[in-house]
Amino acid sequence: EGYDLKFLELRCGEQVVDSEFINESADCSTETCYIIARNYSCDKTGYETSKVLTHGKHTLRFEFGNETAYAYNLACGDILSCGALDVSNCVYKLTQNVSSTGTCFNVVANNVTLDCNGYEINYSTSIAGYGVAVAGYNFTTIKNCNITQGSASTFSNAVNFVDANNGSIDNNSIKTFGSNSNGVYFFSSYSNSINNNNLTTIAVGIVIESASNFNKIINNSINTSGDRGIKLNNVNFTLISLNIITTKGSLADGIIAVSVVNSTFSQNTITVLSDSFGGIVLSLGSANNLYNNTIDMRGNAGNGIYLEFSSDTSISNNIISSKDGGIGLS
Repeated sequence: EGYDLKFLELRCGEQVVDSEFINESADCSTETCYIIARNYSCDKTGYETSKVLTHGKHTLRFEFGNETAYAYNLACGDILSCGALDVSNCVYKLTQNVSSTGTCFNVVANNVTLDCNGYEINYSTSIAGYGVAVAGYNFTTIKNCNITQGSASTFSNAVNFVDANNGSIDNNSIKTFGSNSNGVYFFSSYSNSINNNNLTTIAVGIVIESASNFNKIINNSINTSGDRGIKLNNVNFTLISLNIITTKGSLADGIIAVSVVNSTFSQNTITVLSDSFGGIVLSLGSANNLYNNTIDMRGNAGNGIYLEFSSDTSISNNIISSKDGGIGLS
């Protein structure tokens, strides 16, 4: 109990050296456990081999008579439970389903990859929290995960980036059930990509806001039953392309973009099942491009594309079905 490393063998060259495990039955997290090789002598290269049981930094102390030396490693790899992902340049691989009453994973290092291998992250089972949270660290990759909110807690985004840049969210299945519990949320986070995900939410599928510039949202399937598919607020140079978006509810716009500049909305298929302002709504923006989108407005109210106080907008080759008009301006 309490082991971070499991001792396997001690060798001198190719010869295995006899050794003893002292205090083997103890809890090594609170008591001293060690390996001893009595009368050890070696005129070749010596080797100590251990199996890593936990990720993170490990320290080995070697004592040779009156001399002491240390060896260190940073281990990452297979993970069995929720916790902090704290080793830089590490690929963490989930090997079973995991769950947490609140937040499951906190990324607290740069260049971390979480590969769930198709296993489930069941988060926020009883209190508010996030599936995967990243705050202030860059180059995070989240892939091949089934991220499911385990309750209807509010403000419990499945993926939550704050001041997190150059990341990738790829090939995940995301389900949330709480109001204001969005599928993916970016705040002040730039140059990230959200690709090939399947999102089912009551709140917004994807929210990007507060100077989160140069992000890409490509080839996702988004289904919302109470809010917008994608919401942008005060961001620039965003690419939204090849997404399939289905929405219904009182705030059921397919895409809404407020104070957005120099962004592109292309080749998206948007179906709005209830009354709304529009399939794509642009407000207070400029220099945006909308082309080759297919928009089906099935409610009685709502334009396919609705522009409010927006300038220098290019609209071309869109296919729109709407009872309330193809393009609305105000």
